[in-house]
Amino acid sequence: MVEYLDFECPVCKTYTPLIKELQEAFPDELRIVTRHLPMVGHKNSVTAARAAEAAGKQGKFWEMHDLLFEKQ
Repeated sequence: MVEYLDFECPVCKTYTPLIKELQEAFPDELRIVTRHLPMVGHKNSVTAARAAEAAGKQGKFWEMHDLLFEKQ
């Protein structure tokens, strides 16, 4: 599954629990690929996307993903 998201988007935040549920239900069948789609009106979305990618290079993408949505 390819997920396009903006860490400042309230709708993206709403769908996060569903994505996690699918990951847990289908751990071997489902692969989530995240693509950043920063919206123009969200001033921190590009910075958040960069932070998530930097965390990913350290093996901590999903932790940062969750934190960014939590602190949205």
